[in-house]
Amino acid sequence: MSEDLTFDILAENHIGSMALLGKEYNQKLTIRIIEEYLKELFSFNNYHCFGVFLNTELIGFASGWITIKFNSGRQLELDNVIIDPSNQSRDLGVRFFAFIETWAKKNNCKGVELDTYPQNSRVHKFLLNQEYSIVGFHFQKSI
Repeated sequence: MSEDLTFDILAENHIGSMALLGKEYNQKLTIRIIEEYLKELFSFNNYHCFGVFLNTELIGFASGWITIKFNSGRQLELDNVIIDPSNQSRDLGVRFFAFIETWAKKNNCKGVELDTYPQNSRVHKFLLNQEYSIVGFHFQKSI
């Protein structure tokens, strides 16, 4: 069977498929809570979501916001980068990030930023191979 890999901007009608992938990412959340999170995210004017489709099936997505930081200017800040585990390590991440970076350039961004978990060495290796730099730490406090 021929594989047709495509990339596109996602909208609210993709929430069901996104929630199923989100459940893979965080088993502690219910599908309902993930869907509620996604509905709220799509209500923000500066929220953008990018999808990877294999044939017609959504197999990955990344969401993000355009932000402006004094140290780096206008940026696309990615979050929730999720690729179905059965489709990882197939070089689709390289093409997906190229799609996202092209979109960011067209939207006058100077760069792309994202956080990863410290223990996620596979993602670190991937990002370093894509010429991303480690520039800081991400701190969080639950309140």
